[in-house]
Amino acid sequence: MNRKQLQLEVCKALLDVNNRIVASELNEHEIAVTTTGFDAVVFDKSEIIFDASKIRKTETLKNVLANSDKDEPIKSTKELFKDYNRTIEKYKGENVEIYVDTSFTKKFSGYELYANSELGRILAKDQFGRTVGCFLPIKFNMKKEV
Repeated sequence: MNRKQLQLEVCKALLDVNNRIVASELNEHEIAVTTTGFDAVVFDKSEIIFDASKIRKTETLKNVLANSDKDEPIKSTKELFKDYNRTIEKYKGENVEIYVDTSFTKKFSGYELYANSELGRILAKDQFGRTVGCFLPIKFNMKKEV
């Protein structure tokens, strides 16, 4: 994940009056920001280059990023599917099977992924167990493999 590039995306979103950028303060040191509504990234407040006071605040992201007892690790099955203009990848856990747009898995590559339901949010965590972001899976009916 290129954190500088992600911060530039936030800066660009702040300049766009039509963009619905939202943030949630997770604690005194971290803030989560979404520019799309489909994914969110957690930033350390001491390293951000954008003005967080200009972003509309909500508690929703804080709740979405909260850990759940039902969260379980998910791994790629390496099965790829084509759906319109996107590539879908299948992920599987012990009790859950999820389909994900590969643009999100690229964004969070190198992190461990956790999910608790087929259509619930997917958490991305670093090797220390700290949440670095989340994204949403997609509802997908298998059509054809790539």
